[in-house]
This record gives sequence, C-alpha cells and structure tokens, in this order.
Amino acid sequence: MGFTEEWATAKAEVGARMRLDGAGSSPGVKEYGSAVSDLHIKKGALRGLATDTETLKHHVGTALADLQEAHHSLATDTSGLASTSTLAKVRESWEKRLKDARKECGELGQAFRNAGGLHEGNDSGVRSKFASVKVSGVNDSKQGAHG
Repeated sequence: MGFTEEWATAKAEVGARMRLDGAGSSPGVKEYGSAVSDLHIKKGALRGLATDTETLKHHVGTALADLQEAHHSLATDTSGLASTSTLAKVRESWEKRLKDARKECGELGQAFRNAGGLHEGNDSGVRSKFASVKVSGVNDSKQGAHG
C-alpha cells in the first residue's frame, strides 16, 4: 500500500471517530444526515467535583494548621535532642506537601467549575451558531420552514 492509500485510510478512520454535529439530535435519530452525539457532559458532576475539591482544600488547610500548631513549641521543648533538626525537616517537608496539595485542590476546583460553566451553554451556543448556516440543496424545505 502506497502513501496515498495509507493517508486516505488514516483520514477515513479519524473522520469516523470525529463527530461535532450531534447538537440537538435525539438519541438514535439522525438529523440532516448527521450522527448522534456520543459526548455526554454531566454538568452536575462537574459542579460536584468542584465542591468536593474545595472541601478537600479546606480539610488540607485544617491539617496544615494542626501540624503548625503541634510543632509550634517543639523547638523549645526538644532543645538539646539530636532529633530536633530531623523533626524540623520532616515538618517542613509535610508543610510543603500540604501547601502544594491545597493549591492543587484550589486549581482543580476552579477548573471543574469553569468546565461546568463552559459546557452549560455549549450545546445551545453551538446549535444557535449552526442554525444560521444555510447549505444549498440540503433539506431546503426543512430549512425554509424554520428560517
């Protein structure tokens, strides 16, 4: 098989998987010759994930405060012990990890919230943009009835 044939096969395979034309279609119904959308975004699930990550961020912040409180007087209470510097290094390591986790929870929560907001109006936005497109010779009678 030559390059031209391989390229044609690859394009056909990709084209079969890429469908952007499912807005407004009912399950199992073909509209204007298009296939039914297979992308299902659950906006409530995205909002739920945002809330869960914000809750986790709060709990991580509480754990960080508890760690700092527990180690507040450690330096004076353990002065002279060989393990004092090791405990300080462990505390610093955990503080860094908890701060990083709290930051990432905040970023994930915002990302889930943004994704939910974007998908909220996505279907209707795409539908309205494509509704104004006139394709001559394709369902002229149906388009004429609506627009």
